[in-house]
Amino acid sequence: ASAIRTVPFYRARTRPGATFFEVPTCAREDLQPRPWDFVPDDRSLDDLLVYPTSGTTGPRLDVYSHPVAASAYLPFLEVALARVGASLEGGPDRVSIASVHHQLGTYTYPSLMSWLSGAAFVKVNLHPSSWRDPSDRAAFLDECAPEVYTGDPWAFARLAELPLATRPRALVSSATALLPGLRRTLEAHFEAPVIDFYSLTEARLLGASFGAGHEVLAPDVYLEVLEPGADRPVGPRAPG
Repeated sequence: ASAIRTVPFYRARTRPGATFFEVPTCAREDLQPRPWDFVPDDRSLDDLLVYPTSGTTGPRLDVYSHPVAASAYLPFLEVALARVGASLEGGPDRVSIASVHHQLGTYTYPSLMSWLSGAAFVKVNLHPSSWRDPSDRAAFLDECAPEVYTGDPWAFARLAELPLATRPRALVSSATALLPGLRRTLEAHFEAPVIDFYSLTEARLLGASFGAGHEVLAPDVYLEVLEPGADRPVGPRAPG
């Protein structure tokens, strides 16, 4: 009822008093030209976050977000890690998370995480062109000795080629599909569990797979699988 009353996109498409299941779905094609139509009229803009996507999987998109959505990642990560018997100690004297990528060009940076008591986060590009000497990659990551690596399957496959002396407590994959064979290879090589996250820039982290299908982690999100091109839910185990 609040969304129909205060959000321009839903107000224009939904009759007053409609039930939740009568609210139409939306797609990136709805978000891309008018993202402001999804901002509630009564929401303060003082803490508005704007996340520009690169457009690598379609037209570039500005996602309007909220600090709660951005800050929810670390608590959800800790919930997922606990499921495989791992945890983040944090603290100001360590690198807790290293996000690894293998791209021709991408932003790289360090930051500090107040949630983990000042522990460091680093985003690293493993592509050889980003290093004066590609052999420095392993030395740098071993010096960081992160508690957890995050990245995508392609980056993890490249990470496994480096002569690392250190081992993480877990690897967290996202962005693209993680196939079972690569999961087994990574777990054997790093001697650590691999968690596959399902998340979207537009809707944040939703679920995780610990080896046998994805489970919902976000308690405040309703998930349903729809028929292609229709707003009708499919049956159990049916693709959509």
